Amino acid sequence: MLSGFHECPWTFHAASIAVRLAILIAAIGIFLATNETQSSSQSLIAPAVIFAISSIVCIYRTRKHLITGPIPSIDKTALGKVVIITGANTGIGKETARQLLAAGATVVMACRSESRARQAMKDILSKVSKGAAETDADSNPPWEDTKLISPPKERLLFIKCDVSDYDSVRSAVKDFEKMNLTLDILINNAGIMMGTRKENSIGHEMNMACNHLGHFLLTNLLLPKLQQADDGRIIVVTSCTYVLATEGLDLQDWNCEKRKYTMFSQYAQSKLANILMAKEVTRREKMRIENDKSKKAKAVGVHIVHPGLVRTDVVRNMNWYLKYPNMLFSSVLITMQKSPEAGAYTNVFCATSKSLVGQSGDYFSNSQVFKVNEFANDEKKAKALWDLSVTLTS
Repeated sequence: MLSGFHECPWTFHAASIAVRLAILIAAIGIFLATNETQSSSQSLIAPAVIFAISSIVCIYRTRKHLITGPIPSIDKTALGKVVIITGANTGIGKETARQLLAAGATVVMACRSESRARQAMKDILSKVSKGAAETDADSNPPWEDTKLISPPKERLLFIKCDVSDYDSVRSAVKDFEKMNLTLDILINNAGIMMGTRKENSIGHEMNMACNHLGHFLLTNLLLPKLQQADDGRIIVVTSCTYVLATEGLDLQDWNCEKRKYTMFSQYAQSKLANILMAKEVTRREKMRIENDKSKKAKAVGVHIVHPGLVRTDVVRNMNWYLKYPNMLFSSVLITMQKSPEAGAYTNVFCATSKSLVGQSGDYFSNSQVFKVNEFANDEKKAKALWDLSVTLTS
């Protein structure tokens, strides 16, 4: 299932299955060979112990690679960078903000609720300061290594932005421009999953408005600033649930007025829209560079991120028959889910890794590139979605 949802390569599980199968075959062989000389229970003790130990090792390996994932090595690549993160007051966005701030970036938290954002900022600064205090004497925090970097408190900023409200998005961009900052990285992280169909103030279905259309508008308004950066990057946070949209993006009923609304189906549509938008930005950036007569322009890199199964409050809008079982069995589910800290690792990797310079349009999970399903590579549909999004966001 994890391989089918692009959580890991098929070969990863194949290795674990092969080990268990080999042990099982060996156990049967030992049992048959020794059945005449000793009791069956005695003959199976050794294989049973080996099977148990190997299973524990495989489970640990699976959790380390698939649930926790590799910790990104930032190595000062975030120093001096300016980052905007939507939905940065909770979950993955908050952890992404903390990790990038601790690495020396200026982080602008674009959030709907100022009070929640301010509380999150206090928490982030407390953790960053605590982390700095726990570093070895020979390992100073990045902002102490250079006079160019200010203390964390001066590098953590807020702008009010409700991505489901396009006027709020425009106001947020104007507020950011007043800060007179450059922009190196935009992380489109905010997202919702609605249990019942709801609309924004102008009648757009909320999953599509928040997860795609608001971020589409924000990306386009900030793209000129990103194009001025030496290594401008856009991180588009999507979800492996896009694979549920097996018929591709439904542009004829993007607002889900004709189809029966279900939480996962419309959420999958919005997450597929994220991928198609990212692919189209990549294509347009490539064309811009090819048509640049000065040959000095640099393409903005676009990286599509599936953070994994992360325990966040995205489930807050689920129907009660999904929400309460999720809460009831949380102690079990948490063993199979990432923490928000681990959920932010791929965001941070794609925002800072030197290995991605000049690379664009790829889908990442656990900081590795995976292929997407064919309908997520539909260039014709991506162009049509772009044109529709331009119209819908005026």
